[in-house]
Amino acid sequence: MKKHRADLYSNVAASLAHVATMGTWLRADARGGGLGRALAEQSFSFAIARDYTKIVITVLAGNAPARAFYAALGFEVIGIARAHVKLNGELHDEVLMEKLLASE
Repeated sequence: MKKHRADLYSNVAASLAHVATMGTWLRADARGGGLGRALAEQSFSFAIARDYTKIVITVLAGNAPARAFYAALGFEVIGIARAHVKLNGELHDEVLMEKLLASE
């Protein structure tokens, strides 16, 4: 199973219309072969074609492989959202990361 998407980060404020968000999910047996990188590169191309200049994502703080994956793609950590996600009744922190697509 693979799942992937790229969307507008927020439809609340026109001042954020240049910011996209994306996500990539792969089954464990599909990881490590370049598929995730290929999907991410497609998202970058999609975002650039639609005049997005930045992508902001969140990653579970405890998901070191995902954080390393996104860091290798050029994402940088810009903050932590404490107790942001509830999974199976347990709260988890999320790391906020960004990648600039074009300089203004």
